[in-house]
Amino acid sequence: MAGESKALEYGYVAYRTRWTTDNSDIILGMISKNYDPAIIIKYDDVNYAFNANTDGL
Repeated sequence: MAGESKALEYGYVAYRTRWTTDNSDIILGMISKNYDPAIIIKYDDVNYAFNANTDGL
């Protein structure tokens, strides 16, 4: 009854897609909670190594 233009806003649908390459993993999502639509983008570089050394900070 709400129609296609309001389905995401009302929380009736959610969307997620994922792209994977040799060097990265990318996720795009659209969701809605309490009539507040949001877009989520997550990017991971498979070659990145976290350095926990914080001596210089």
